[in-house]
Amino acid sequence: MFHFALFQLLIASQCLVLPLFLARKGRWRQPANRILIALLLMFGSSSAVGGVQRLTGTLAVNATTLFGVLFGPAVWAFVRSLAFPERGWRRRDLLHLAPFAFALLAFASGHLPDGLRLRLTAASLWTYAGATLALWWRYRRTLRSTRSGPAGERTIWVDFAAFGFLALNLLDTGTVITAHWVRWTDPVAVRTLFFVALLAYIAGFVYLALECPGSLVGVSAVEQAAAEAPPAPQPLEPADRAELERIEAAVTARRLYLEPDLTLPELAERLGVPARRLSSLVNRGHGRNFSDWINGYRIEEAARRLADPAAAGENVLDVLYASGFNSKSSFNAAFKRLKGITPSEFRRTSHA
Repeated sequence: MFHFALFQLLIASQCLVLPLFLARKGRWRQPANRILIALLLMFGSSSAVGGVQRLTGTLAVNATTLFGVLFGPAVWAFVRSLAFPERGWRRRDLLHLAPFAFALLAFASGHLPDGLRLRLTAASLWTYAGATLALWWRYRRTLRSTRSGPAGERTIWVDFAAFGFLALNLLDTGTVITAHWVRWTDPVAVRTLFFVALLAYIAGFVYLALECPGSLVGVSAVEQAAAEAPPAPQPLEPADRAELERIEAAVTARRLYLEPDLTLPELAERLGVPARRLSSLVNRGHGRNFSDWINGYRIEEAARRLADPAAAGENVLDVLYASGFNSKSSFNAAFKRLKGITPSEFRRTSHA
């Protein structure tokens, strides 16, 4: 249909223009941007082929499914490069290409009926959607354990790429279901919704790449290693205990915990301690990750302010900002977890 072809050609034009902007501004040098350029060119090629086929009435399942099986690993690789830019590629990572390779070999045989070919494409897409969400979860877990402030803008690229891919899969699956099993719906309307969502997805990449390039920053290898080593309290050797005490004395004396966006690598650099060493000492000495350790200092600072009669005029927002937090929800959650009551309740009991 003509309006489907128009949507696809609009998507193709967006996908083919953005790489020119990225190349012109030199942003193609970032690994994630190189994968983004490849992903957009793939989207653009697929949409252009689909649009031309619709205009000429020669729509072929083979071209649709070929691009379909390419999308999954491409989006997964893009999210991986966004979230973990310093993580090298290892042999076992080739296992993630197994669904793609299986689908490609099946298609190459030339003996699959169109219905089975479409189902195999959908299975490949959903497999990579699950793998992409698993990457997103590990990324957020790493941020929570190695960065003391809320994720905020840092996660916008990964969130958008992962959940946009999931939403597109849901809509694409919905178009198939409605076309074959739900007779009371209009499959044309559902398919139109899918193309509108795909157009919005590409437009989102255009906006983020041009307006929020600084947010395209993932976690470091040190942060990833620290997050993968769960806190486990252990008796420290005297030398390790003395080093941890020196670190804590410096953090307390310089009140470094009051900086709301403090991260593990930043603090390690300022203290002159290897980041892995700092993480290991905190994990073994206190049984906490970096974020909980820093928030412990902040909660004690907040508790002192809440209990101080001279600071009775400060409201809870004033206290949380002055204690190094910049999110009311994270402050309340951390305070209740460590003190067992809310900040307001703590203030009332302290002044009773």
